[in-house]
Amino acid sequence: MKLIKTKFNELLYYIHEDNYKNYLMLKIIYTYGRNASEIFNLKNTDIDTIKDTITFHINTGDITYPLIPQIKDELIGYIYDQELKQDDYIFRRPDEAMEIVIKKLNYYLDRTVDTLNKTIEFNCEKLTTKDFKILRGQHLFLDGAKLHVIHDLYRNSNIQSTKKNINYNELVELKFPCNTLDKVFQEFTDFNLYTDERFDDTDIFTVGDETESIIIELDYNEQTINLISDENELTSKIEEVPPAELCRMLRHMDTGNFRFINGLRFIKN
Repeated sequence: MKLIKTKFNELLYYIHEDNYKNYLMLKIIYTYGRNASEIFNLKNTDIDTIKDTITFHINTGDITYPLIPQIKDELIGYIYDQELKQDDYIFRRPDEAMEIVIKKLNYYLDRTVDTLNKTIEFNCEKLTTKDFKILRGQHLFLDGAKLHVIHDLYRNSNIQSTKKNINYNELVELKFPCNTLDKVFQEFTDFNLYTDERFDDTDIFTVGDETESIIIELDYNEQTINLISDENELTSKIEEVPPAELCRMLRHMDTGNFRFINGLRFIKN
């Protein structure tokens, strides 16, 4: 991971003071886990201040997220200051090529990190706009968010892509309790607390029949089934199998393997 959250906040604070437009763009990239091109494609009409939503245009279609209060206030202020018309792009002129504006933003990031490394020993590698999206998922995961929450934010095609985006295997090692030795003997005196609360003991499965599929998360500690994708006709079929029995049958499967239960195929993601 290139930046822990405290270091990231330091960087964002410096950019806020140095270049407000770049600060606002990078903050939106980070908050919503989006690509730079999707930020540069934002228009004034994509900000709905009545419903408090923001809509991004991605390859698979439009996606709409809640517009959080702070970003709403900052965006409205910026749009007002720039005197943007209803159908104007928020962060670029219509005649500016996408690859050029992204290149400029990445160049700004490169210069900024280099300056901070020299002046305050920031000790950071080169950063790009893609890293802001990655860092959002990593910070969420280390703060305790479930993998499917990050997956839903990114809107990737499958859970494996999300794991790859955030370097999942490395993050799991960072999360391991013994990596913070000063807290081990203070917080983990109760073995049940140690196993139940400190380990994210869950797996993601794609469940399907000949016509439909659905994505679920099995929580082995709680012995519950959590639905990740939208409900369909398979939901009731899955609920016919007791969660504890499902956990027992699927717990030790390897990634990519499958098993038929109650006429449904369970594939471990």
